[in-house]
Amino acid sequence: MCDRIGALVRSLQPNAAAFNGGGVSDSPVRWCGTEGGIPVPTGGPVWSTADCGWCPDGSGTGSPPNVSDSWYPSGVDVTLQQGDRWFYMPGVAVHPITDLVQFYHHSVGMNGHLEIDFAIDRTGRVDPVHAKAYAQFGAWIASCYGSPLAVGGLPFGATSFVVALPAAASIDRVLLQEDQSKGQLIVSYVVEAQVNGAWQPFSSGVTVGAKRIDIAAAPVTATALRVAVTEAFATPTALTASIFAPEPCATSPFEYPLV
Repeated sequence: MCDRIGALVRSLQPNAAAFNGGGVSDSPVRWCGTEGGIPVPTGGPVWSTADCGWCPDGSGTGSPPNVSDSWYPSGVDVTLQQGDRWFYMPGVAVHPITDLVQFYHHSVGMNGHLEIDFAIDRTGRVDPVHAKAYAQFGAWIASCYGSPLAVGGLPFGATSFVVALPAAASIDRVLLQEDQSKGQLIVSYVVEAQVNGAWQPFSSGVTVGAKRIDIAAAPVTATALRVAVTEAFATPTALTASIFAPEPCATSPFEYPLV
C-alpha cells in the first residue's frame, strides 16, 4: 500500500511534506511520539534523521546520523484546545500562553518543528478566542526572539568562537542554529559566559540541528559568550549563536482569556 501511495504522491505532489511519511514522501516529517507538544523522551536529544518508516510511539529522538542516512525531521503536533481535541468544541478552554511557551521550547528549541492545529468552528471560521491566542503566541515569539543582543558565528574550519556583547548585559538564553545543508554534524557542545573577566559554564547539550534554545536557571551579567563544539561527525559547516535578555520573554503581557 505504501508503495502505491508513494508513487501517487511522487507523481502528483513530488514536493509534498508528509507527516510520518517515511516510504511515502521524499520529504517526510517524523512523528515525535506524542500529541502533547513535547517530543518523547522529554529533553531530547532530537536528531534530524531516523531509521523508521511509519515511526512508532517513542521515536521522538530519531536516530544519530551515523546510524541512519534518512533525513526525517521531527514534527511536534499539539492542539490549541486543551484535552487533545483536534476538532472544534464550543466552550473548551485553549492552552494558556505558559503551555504554548513550553511547547515552543521543547519543540522548536530542541530541533523540532511545532505544529499547532487550526480547529475550524461550525461557521467555517477560526473562533475569535482561538485567533487571539494564535496572534498573541506569535507576538510572544517575536518579542522574545526577535531582537538578539548579539549574534556570532563559527569561523570556517574552527570548533569554537566568542560572541562579544556590546556592554555587560543580563542574559539568560542562547539560540544555536546549525547549517544542515551537508547533514546534521554537531554531536555535542558547551557554552560559557564571561562574568567578571572569568569564563563560567552557561549550558551544554547533545545535538543542535535547525535550532537549539538553552535557557539558564537564572540570568547572569556577562560581557561575552563562548561556544565550543566538543564532538562532531565532521567539521561543522556553520554554527551561529544569538544571545537574548530575559525581560522580553516574560509571558504575563500575553495572557488571554481561556474560553
